[in-house]
Amino acid sequence: MASGEVKKYSPDEIISGKTSIGEKVNVLDDLGNEFEGIIVASPRGAIQGSQKLWNVIKSYPGKTIKYGNNIFKLDKKSFQHIFQRHHPSFWEGSVRAEQSFLPKHWGVKDVEEAIVEVMNQNRTLLIGKKSNKGMFQIEGTVGNINITMGFKDGRIGQFYTK
Repeated sequence: MASGEVKKYSPDEIISGKTSIGEKVNVLDDLGNEFEGIIVASPRGAIQGSQKLWNVIKSYPGKTIKYGNNIFKLDKKSFQHIFQRHHPSFWEGSVRAEQSFLPKHWGVKDVEEAIVEVMNQNRTLLIGKKSNKGMFQIEGTVGNINITMGFKDGRIGQFYTK
């Protein structure tokens, strides 16, 4: 690798400890977006946080949400990404240009209900889509919190506050 070049990592590689604090990295998220950042938490802490998160989401059965002919899936992998990136109790320490957090008291059921609420606010758009393939985002409001959701091939992969 050339001097000054930034190495690309998946979130799993970062959690597994292949990086070190202070290392400049590019991270590829579940939707294929690339972000530059600096490791600010120890991989050991991320692994421990991961186990804590797994204890919270392991019994989640998943949810299938249908609008028109389009089927959208919310699963453990969705929650892992959402909580590790945006829940203060499970945050894995990475920072984007703008870091946002869900309310600390929100659990799996709260996030699921908020996802359904934002999707219902975008019902016409979701029904009108010819397919659930590809990537797209929607926005909505839950209480007084502005939310952005991202989808990739029918799977909910992003859910964060604005």
